[in-house]
Amino acid sequence: MTRMVTMDAAKTAFTDLVREAAVAAAKGNKLISKDEEKALPTYLKLRSQELRQQGGKRTRVSVETLIEAAEKHADSVWSNFNPPGSRDARTLSREEVRAITHVDQGLGEMTFKAYERVRAGTPVEPPFKAIPIVNATLETTHPNASLVYAEGAYVLRSDTSGAVSNFEARHRGTFSFTHSSSNHSSSVHSLALDASPDGIMSASAIGTKMPEGFSFESVDIKREQDVLRHTFQIFADPPHSLRSDAAREIACGGLFAYIRDTRMFERDWQTCGLPNTWDGLLAVGIEEQCAAFGHFPNTEGDGQIERHMDFYRFVGRGPLGLYTEVEVSKVDGKINRVFVEID
Repeated sequence: MTRMVTMDAAKTAFTDLVREAAVAAAKGNKLISKDEEKALPTYLKLRSQELRQQGGKRTRVSVETLIEAAEKHADSVWSNFNPPGSRDARTLSREEVRAITHVDQGLGEMTFKAYERVRAGTPVEPPFKAIPIVNATLETTHPNASLVYAEGAYVLRSDTSGAVSNFEARHRGTFSFTHSSSNHSSSVHSLALDASPDGIMSASAIGTKMPEGFSFESVDIKREQDVLRHTFQIFADPPHSLRSDAAREIACGGLFAYIRDTRMFERDWQTCGLPNTWDGLLAVGIEEQCAAFGHFPNTEGDGQIERHMDFYRFVGRGPLGLYTEVEVSKVDGKINRVFVEID
């Protein structure tokens, strides 16, 4: 029996293919350099080059902006052969794929791969699409700090003109943004963003203060003499995303299993003087200590929850006082990574 390919499924498979290619080219980074651009399929290479031309000399292409550009371009071409609202707008046929290939070979090749992925029955999940926040503002007493949004990211610029002595008050700032949810309710969020004594303002502080339901992604940090430029993005989680309290419970369970099944048997653990048998670990309360991880007091340096676009990272002192990181996916609630350092 031939599997019918819906446009929704084809678009999701197409986005998956674009993301896979972009992530592979970027080699784990968020930005795609001109050298890395050469590894992209022809269709995506053209989209990347268009972004650089449109943005000017210093434009940086990120994985996310490339995905957005590819989706937008593909939609505009597909609509010529499968207009929204037409009788067969809900499905994609092999004949339509051929027609698309005739007009744009690169897009046609990727559309065909998406089409075949759906026909083969490869599971295609609805895309996890965080919602970009584009209306943030910065109010500050710093004489030369500024916030600009362009090419899908914010750039926070500051310099040492805001430097103060040890006895002077640092320059203060407030980073604010609003968001309207799917139920039309609006929320306003204001986060303190203060300069360091040397006058520099880094957006990293925003990442540690993002409220529930939002995320922060650092794209690039560049220091040129007395000037710092921090490029970053902020997002609202899509509806029904995993909340941080649920993710924390998953993190605690994953941490417990990792220590019990893997970490305690590794050589550095066995020889560092910590309890190195399961009975010994239970005797010092390993289960309770794992369950407490992620419940960080409001004390600087104890720990924090990093809210990324598609995962949470719980970072801080964990069981036995060891530095610990646990990443939990917002998409499916799975543990991405556990790290426990013998320090």
